[in-house]
Amino acid sequence: GEFPGDKFSGEGYLYWSDPFRGITIYDTENPKLYEIPHEKCQLVKAMYFDKDNILWFSNISMNGSSLGFNKTIFTNDYFKSYPLFSSDTEIPSVYAIAKDKAGFIWVGLRGQNPLLRIAPDGKTNTVMIPASIPVNEGGAIRSLTYEGKGRWIGFYMKLLLYYDIEKQYFTKHD
Repeated sequence: GEFPGDKFSGEGYLYWSDPFRGITIYDTENPKLYEIPHEKCQLVKAMYFDKDNILWFSNISMNGSSLGFNKTIFTNDYFKSYPLFSSDTEIPSVYAIAKDKAGFIWVGLRGQNPLLRIAPDGKTNTVMIPASIPVNEGGAIRSLTYEGKGRWIGFYMKLLLYYDIEKQYFTKHD
């Protein structure tokens, strides 16, 4: 049926994905629906829409292979995909996406080096978690919360870290 946009009273964007139709975005300021077809996104794992009209999403193919981490800017046909690197025994997948006040996008992955940071200019770097912290036991990063001078990083299984951005130091919390 038709989307009942007049019944949505929130601000900003309302967005969702469907495994067969793709991603749908509703812009409340200019009441309009945008669609990213299924062929472009397949199965969406995580999404984040920021205030700069950028939709970030991770996705996998219908057979479970990672398709990467994607940046969609709602201007004239701009699309950027960030390949995800992992070991030979892992299938990379994104489970958490957040943006800090400096404009960096933080990406929580599954695997040995699960924290990625994308600068406003598009440059990507892996934030290395010390080997003394057993990230493999924690599963995938599931939440990234910016707080003051750092980032709280919550894992799937009983692992919570605080990363002091300025000092580039991790603290494990039990």
